Amino acid sequence: MKKFSYLIGLLLTMATLYSCTKTPTKYKVVGDYFIMGRSGGFTMPNASTTYYLINNGQLRKDMTQGRQSIITNVDDFNFHYMFHPADYVGVNDIPYSIPSALLDRNNQTIGMMIPDAGNIDMRASINGVMYKWTIEYNLDSVDVSIKDFVNRCESAFNN
Repeated sequence: MKKFSYLIGLLLTMATLYSCTKTPTKYKVVGDYFIMGRSGGFTMPNASTTYYLINNGQLRKDMTQGRQSIITNVDDFNFHYMFHPADYVGVNDIPYSIPSALLDRNNQTIGMMIPDAGNIDMRASINGVMYKWTIEYNLDSVDVSIKDFVNRCESAFNN
């Protein structure tokens, strides 16, 4: 009888804990935004990566994407983690400081591939125009404004 009471108590406790657990809602990206993360490279098949989002006065991140996954749609991200507003202040101008040399190369791969290094996945929507770039790690032959922008983003997001 004692075991039965213990089992009932355990089940009630588990049911109570389960019913109080809330899953974070998925953040909907709307308006102008800037997204940056790493993808590809030599990693374990199930390795995850972090993507950062600047949108609507917030800095957010998504740590749920697979490093080997190809994210085709912005709605596939889950930017559920929001940074403190002070962190946003240091990056808030990034979407509007993208150099024209990079904007002119929309939907292109920038730089030369280094085997197994992976790449940087950058996306933006500025005034309704969608941009996407794949940034390789060898930027020796790339316009200096693009190099400077990529370096700034990498240091801002600690990528």
